[in-house]
Amino acid sequence: MGSDNAATTLEEYIDGVPDINVLGYIGWYSLPDPHMEREQLVRLAKAAKMSEDHLPGPPRVADAFRRATRYTDKANKKPQATTGSSVLYTFMLRPVSSTREETEVHLVLEILDKQGKSLEHVEAARIVLNKKTDFVTTTILPTWTKGHIVYEPLIETELNEFRAEFIQAKKEVEPQNIRKTIRDELWEMNALNVRSKGGVYFIPVGNKDRLVALETWVNSLGASLHTLPLPDTGKQKDMVKAAFESDVHGQAHEMIGQLTNLTKEGKKMPPSVWNRYKTRLNDLTKRTKQYSDLVEEEMGKAGTELIMLHEKIFSILENDQVSEGRS
Repeated sequence: MGSDNAATTLEEYIDGVPDINVLGYIGWYSLPDPHMEREQLVRLAKAAKMSEDHLPGPPRVADAFRRATRYTDKANKKPQATTGSSVLYTFMLRPVSSTREETEVHLVLEILDKQGKSLEHVEAARIVLNKKTDFVTTTILPTWTKGHIVYEPLIETELNEFRAEFIQAKKEVEPQNIRKTIRDELWEMNALNVRSKGGVYFIPVGNKDRLVALETWVNSLGASLHTLPLPDTGKQKDMVKAAFESDVHGQAHEMIGQLTNLTKEGKKMPPSVWNRYKTRLNDLTKRTKQYSDLVEEEMGKAGTELIMLHEKIFSILENDQVSEGRS
């Protein structure tokens, strides 16, 4: 921690530094795989005075079923032996079918020799999620011969573990959805990814309160969001400008490529898709103006890229490649 006077949060770091001397903030976060229930996320957001707009919704039961399947299957990778047995065993969960009404997986018993060579696979149980009732049923399959009876209690134990995982998965939010909340909050602050491989963001000045709230919330999860003020100097403005123009270049060329593929051989695109690209163009144009004002310099390269994207989007309209009902 250092001395008692050491700054430990953005709020402490920036105290006494006028915004006029700050171009923005640099932030990066580290998020292990936290097991957090949605109610905890909401409670911690309130305590941090953070907006709840981008918090993940309650987990879907179908997603919880997939997670329980994945976690239970992952826990069974190492073969084991029953008392006095000359062979090893392990369990696997294998998908069988998935329809609008239900999803079915089977618990499979694998028997191996001492060297790990597979000797036999036996379908031990059915696990079925009814998507209409969100109810899960488990059934031990009557496929046992005399030599397999010893494994039956182990199958029931395995099914109990699946049930426990499923109950917990219905409460917990997946780490990827927590990461999305962080990215969405940063996006609301007009943040810019300043590292080509991602993970380091520039957040323009004027977002201090929202950034402090986000930092407080992330740190309360047992994760970490580190933030530092960035001085308002010519060198830092050049860095931000270069990163911004690189970002616009990547997005514009990606969208132009997508639009080209969508309209190959005279194909028409749905109005909703055309409008989605037009909205992204409008957002990028607005964002370019904001960053141009911030660094007090025209974004020449970004402007050229946006002209190309604008021409591509509206050429599709002019060439009658948008189906009826555009508005």
